[in-house]
Amino acid sequence: MSDRLLRLLVITATDGFVRSLPLNGAAVRALELSRHLAEGDHRVEVSMLLYDINRDSAPTDSWPFPVHYLAHEDYYDPKHGQLKRMVRKARPHVLVISDSALLVRSGRQLADAAGCALVYEMHGQERVPALSSVGAAGGMHDGVVQGEALRLADAVVAFTGDDAQYAIDAGAGQVMHLPCGAVPQRAAAGGNPRGPVVVAADFTRASNAQALATLNSCLPEDVPVSVYGRYPVPMRTLLPRLTLHGPVPNLPAALAQGSVGIAAHSERSGMRAQILSYMAAGLPVIATRQAATGLENTGAMLLSDEPDLADLPDLLARLRKDPALCRALGLHGHRRIEQMLSWARIAERAASAYRSVRPERTGLTASAGARMLSARPPGWLTLHPGPGRTRPADHVAAGPDAMGDAAVDCARMGVSCRLGVHFPPKVSSFEGGRVTFTAPRAVLTVFFRWPRQTAERTVAGIRTAASCGHITVPRVTGQADFPGSVSWVSLSPVSATPITDVEDGAARARLLGSTAGYLHRLPEETWAGVPRLSRSRMSLETARRPDRLRLLSVLRRSGHHRNGCEMSFVHGNLHGATVLLGPDPASRPVVTDFSACGVGCPDEDLAVLYVHHAADGHWGEIWSAYQEVCGRAVDLTHVAWHGAHYARWALQDDQPHHLVEKATAALPGLLGYLTDDATLLDHT
Repeated sequence: MSDRLLRLLVITATDGFVRSLPLNGAAVRALELSRHLAEGDHRVEVSMLLYDINRDSAPTDSWPFPVHYLAHEDYYDPKHGQLKRMVRKARPHVLVISDSALLVRSGRQLADAAGCALVYEMHGQERVPALSSVGAAGGMHDGVVQGEALRLADAVVAFTGDDAQYAIDAGAGQVMHLPCGAVPQRAAAGGNPRGPVVVAADFTRASNAQALATLNSCLPEDVPVSVYGRYPVPMRTLLPRLTLHGPVPNLPAALAQGSVGIAAHSERSGMRAQILSYMAAGLPVIATRQAATGLENTGAMLLSDEPDLADLPDLLARLRKDPALCRALGLHGHRRIEQMLSWARIAERAASAYRSVRPERTGLTASAGARMLSARPPGWLTLHPGPGRTRPADHVAAGPDAMGDAAVDCARMGVSCRLGVHFPPKVSSFEGGRVTFTAPRAVLTVFFRWPRQTAERTVAGIRTAASCGHITVPRVTGQADFPGSVSWVSLSPVSATPITDVEDGAARARLLGSTAGYLHRLPEETWAGVPRLSRSRMSLETARRPDRLRLLSVLRRSGHHRNGCEMSFVHGNLHGATVLLGPDPASRPVVTDFSACGVGCPDEDLAVLYVHHAADGHWGEIWSAYQEVCGRAVDLTHVAWHGAHYARWALQDDQPHHLVEKATAALPGLLGYLTDDATLLDHT
């Protein structure tokens, strides 16, 4: 023990708490490690700063150490004024941040302003973009944000040896291995042989929800199951045979009534807090090998060799027939917690580790790309901003994290039950605010960005285009809003191949032009119920970008072109990636995506085609085929005006890189035509 008093400030999020009750593994660690540091004989003065991004967190004074709350709007303040004042007031020697996005946005500046060391507590590896949630704010960005957090921090806390090595390889400075733990309980080793199977986790996380669904599908019907932890309301109807208790104040006491604890995860991830809780309660554990990857010693459990837990009934039967094995497994796990993984022992190691950290990376700044990604609020917050809360002005709906991704996965399971079609959890595509799952007889799209409007727009567009005898569209087999702020649409599969399979560029261009022509000549009565075409607008980054400054200037001077707009059905996103080929060369073109459609000026579709295909050298063929089918008089300057507006939308920060590249390449021609400097649009 050192005589030096160490002041430690831990910054974490309210999303894992209701009052002071922890709801997930990250919250358990923040609470228990801080408690044991503060209450143990370590000369550590702990305080916690909770940033309030959970509408249900219900702030409270019932904490075992000083806790302060940062208001929702202050967390998203780009200048971080209030956050800086609160950190300076705490006068920490060490600042601990587990949110990689927050650390990249402001962690280094906060630590430098307070003159303290900065520690990044690493909750797993964020290097694989997927439908899973990671941390409280910010999601997976292919490891870019986390990689920057590892570089900026003076020291990194890793839970497992694999994570520690990953941090070292990524260029982290001091790396400290401090595993997760539990509080050993006074319980009979081996569990209650007459008790239920128990599962404890935060089931608003997609990986936990999927694990529970897997467990439900493979457990024998006569085995009772008690489930503890936060869960989305739809689970009550989706998994009726499970007893859902929700969060409980005394989880160890509840687990002690169980016969066996189960961890059914199909993906690798750090240390599972639920497994440590089972071991602390003296329960035997059944786990997939993926769920147990973070534990160096698996002597407390039976490991399933099947990723889908197909052998679970056999493993349960083995435990039922062998009470001695149950006791041996439970005793091994309990001793492991007592001797190696109790929070008291980990706090002792943590106090020594934190004392060794020095501010050695002061003055470093995050890269512009990482800062941009780190500024994105978590998807669940954009889906659930809460009563009276406005979304941040710079909000970008990055993806369905936390509450959002659980709703997506519950929608997938719910639609499977409703339609009698099994949609596997593997994601077919994930872009543009939607997730697509594919089954042999159906295609399911779950919308999480402006979900209801986009789903209704999709269905209205398909039904309108179905009246055109020259285009093939899928049949709508189901549509609904789903609790949790997502909407879904299921479609019949359509046999088609990408238009890129056509080697003849001129033929591809003619197919695109004729498809636009067929849609634009639909009679007004067919699109009477379609909403108006609209695109979201956000601020455009213009620093050191003269082409974008010129674009904004031209648009300000060309508003009179709006008077030339006609009205018809508009696809809104018509290009080579959204038009498909039928099963044979003579068949009609196939269009399946109508999520951007609306009633608007038909020149909008021509502008989109130009931006996407100007570089192909076949604009003339697109134009000729369009004129041949549709025959309407078109002012090319008006098309260029729509193209400039589309390019302005495509250059926003939330757009995919390939679209930004196309818009950038098309911009000189569009602006040249609008300012009479060039005639690039004129196919003649």
